[in-house]
Amino acid sequence: VHKVYRTHWLRAKAVRDCWSEEEQLLTAEFQWTINYFNYRAIQWRTCRSECDALGASCYTARQIAVYERLSEHAK
Repeated sequence: VHKVYRTHWLRAKAVRDCWSEEEQLLTAEFQWTINYFNYRAIQWRTCRSECDALGASCYTARQIAVYERLSEHAK
C-alpha cells in the first residue's frame, strides 16, 4: 500500500513540476515578446529620423505607434 501512495505522489509531483516549468517558459516568452516589440519601435524611430519625405515619416510614426501599443497590451 505504501508503494502505491509513493508512486501516486511521485506522479503528482512530476505533473506539478511540469506545469511549473511551463509557467516559467510562458513568463519568459511574454518578456521576449515585449522586448521584441520595443526593439521594433526603436528600429522604426531610427528609420523616422532618417526620413525626409512626409509620407515615409507618417508611415514610420504609425509603425512606432503600432509596436508601442502591442508592447503595452502585452504587459
